[in-house]
Order: sequence, then C-alpha cells, then structure tokens
Amino acid sequence: MLGLSAFAFADGSSLGSNPGPSGSPTVGSSDDDGARASPSASVSGGSDSGRERLMMGIADSSEKRSSIKEQFRAAIQNKVDGDQRFNRCSQFTDAAQREACFTQEAGIGDLARDKIKCESDDANASACIRGLKEKVLTAWRWRFAHLIDMAGKLNVSANLTADVEDFKVFVQSEALAFENATTSAEKKQIVNDVLAAWKELRAKILREMVEAKIQKAQTGIERALEVLRNLRDKLQERNQTTPGLDNAISRLEANLAKLDSDNVSLSQKWVSARHSLDAIAFAKRSIMRMVNRMPAEEMRESEVEIPKEVEEADDSS
Repeated sequence: MLGLSAFAFADGSSLGSNPGPSGSPTVGSSDDDGARASPSASVSGGSDSGRERLMMGIADSSEKRSSIKEQFRAAIQNKVDGDQRFNRCSQFTDAAQREACFTQEAGIGDLARDKIKCESDDANASACIRGLKEKVLTAWRWRFAHLIDMAGKLNVSANLTADVEDFKVFVQSEALAFENATTSAEKKQIVNDVLAAWKELRAKILREMVEAKIQKAQTGIERALEVLRNLRDKLQERNQTTPGLDNAISRLEANLAKLDSDNVSLSQKWVSARHSLDAIAFAKRSIMRMVNRMPAEEMRESEVEIPKEVEEADDSS
C-alpha cells in the first residue's frame, strides 16, 4: 500500500514535509526570450482562475470531464506510457532523486547556455530551439503524469475520493494548458495553480488523518475513564479514600470535554489527548501506591511537542 509520504510533487514536497515557498519547483522552460521560468515564492495562494476552476469542479458535467481526460490521454499520456525513461525515474520514491532523473533523462542542462549555443548555430537555430523546448515539455509531461499517478494511488477515505478525482482532472487540464503556453509567465502561473491545488488537497488529507488519530485516542480515553470510575466506586464502597484516582478522573473528564468541543483547535486536542495518557498512567501508579500503602504523589503533565502535520492541519481549517 502506498503511504501518504510517497505523494510528492516536483519540488520534493510530500505529505511528510512542508511544501512551503522555500520548496517551490523550478520550471525548466525555455520560452521565446530564453528565460528560465521559476515560480515566485508566494505559491500558497495560486491564481484565482486556477483555484476557482478547481473549487467549481473544473468540469461540472461528466461530458466535460471525459473530454479533458481524453485530450490529456491523446496529448500527453500516450507519449508517457511505455517510455522506459519515465518508468525508470518513477521508481524513485525519493522526490529529489526522481526529479534529478526526470531532468537528466529528458536531456535538460543549463537552458540559458543551451539556448545561446542554439542561437550561435545560424543554420539550425530554429530547429535547435524547438528541440530544447521539446525536452522541457517532455520533463513536464513526466512530472504531471507522475503526480496524477500518485494521486490515484493515495489511500484516502470515501469522503475524499471526489476531491482526489477533481484534483486529477484539474492537473490534466493544467498539463494541457502547459502544452500550449508560450511564455514563462504562463508556465509559472500553471505550476503555481497546480501546487496551490495540491496544497489544498494535502491539507484536507492531513486534517482527516489527524482527526482520525485524535478520535481513536478519544475512544481509548473514554474506555479508560469508565474503568477508572468503576474501580473508584468499588474502592469507595470499602471506605477507601481515592485522592489520586479522583485527580486523574477529573483531569480525564476535562480533557474529554476539550476533545468533544468544536471550538478547540486540533493542536489543543492533540495536547489534551497526550495529557490524558499521562493521567491514565498516573491513575495506575496511584492504585499501586494505595495497594502498597504508600503516600499519594503529585500528578504532572509532560511537555507535548505538536507534530508538524498537526500544525498544518490546523492551518487548513
């Protein structure tokens, strides 16, 4: 089964890392003026047009979706399928290695230098430039095709299946637009739009993953709380004081209230879940101290480091 961390874009970002501005992909394109296109740092927003096309489903009708898929298959997928260079590079699970392979196998070097060499060959300048552009297009066809393949292999819940399918159609549409783009600005915008859409999908997946983990922890905490309450009742029936258990149960009840609240962030819920584990461990120690007639100890909560994916899921809400 393909893990989420294997879903990486050409910039090397994956679900296990932060695809922020510092990780923006470089668009190895050579347009009419020979400029090397590189997306701006502000990729998090994307263009309104690209994001609106995604949010509106880019293809409200099944007929339009089918048309985009068919055009992509004819213009790009058929050129990628069976290409041993693409297949060889796609086997790399490390995004940086895969991107280096795409670049090398497509024959892309220093584009500015290569264009100067083309222009110095008066007899074959036009053909040389066309060949250079075709190399760049080849690399980007591979990148788009690989991204779509990886999206199709994502292990997501039924709730996000439609989002993944929308994303795949969106990338297919943008890949077709890239084929027809004639300037660096157009190509940069297309890449920014795709990266913005990817970040939106990634955020949804992260949020669902984090919420599922917190829900699983909450279920375990509720079961532990029920056991501790029953045990306390039995001890109190024997006229035993239970200060340690009382403290742990009160803490668990307060934490569960936070876990149930819609007004508490995922980061806060993560901390509450972790502190609940501390309270359960404290309750177990308190019981042992009671059995051994030892004095009660003070309950302490550990410092909780919030994972990056939890913080990112919070940012997406």
